Amino acid sequence: MQTQNCRPGLLVAALVLSVSACAPIPGSRPPAAPPPPVTAIPPESNSEPAGPALPAITPKQSPARPAPNALEQLLDQAWGHYRAGQYESAVSTAERAQRIDARSPGVYLVLASSHLALGSQSLAAQFARRGINYSAVGSTVRRQLQEILQRVAVGS
Repeated sequence: MQTQNCRPGLLVAALVLSVSACAPIPGSRPPAAPPPPVTAIPPESNSEPAGPALPAITPKQSPARPAPNALEQLLDQAWGHYRAGQYESAVSTAERAQRIDARSPGVYLVLASSHLALGSQSLAAQFARRGINYSAVGSTVRRQLQEILQRVAVGS
């Protein structure tokens, strides 16, 4: 029964400690009032500026597509490998280009063409379909990708 008598004492002690934590520390200053909100811009003075005027900062617009030069260079390299009959190198280079821009239909044209040349018809068809999804209607790339799908269908 002695433990029940200690509980009211603990409760009072906890209450005193929590209230005293909110009290100011003796000798300390109360917090300063926040400054009033600025409602008007002060007029400019006619005195000379402290330093040279800085140009206005304008945000740079981020490109919708990443680094076209790098993408074009990789596609050119991939087509060079393809023309040289180095189809595996063409695939490898086109995969690097794909990491730069996964929505470029030209990447999928290289991949589909190279896989078709390697005899991997199912991969050629997959890449051709994906490239068609990203290509513009009536574009040369789209027609070439459709031709690859037709070759795969005839060869199956």
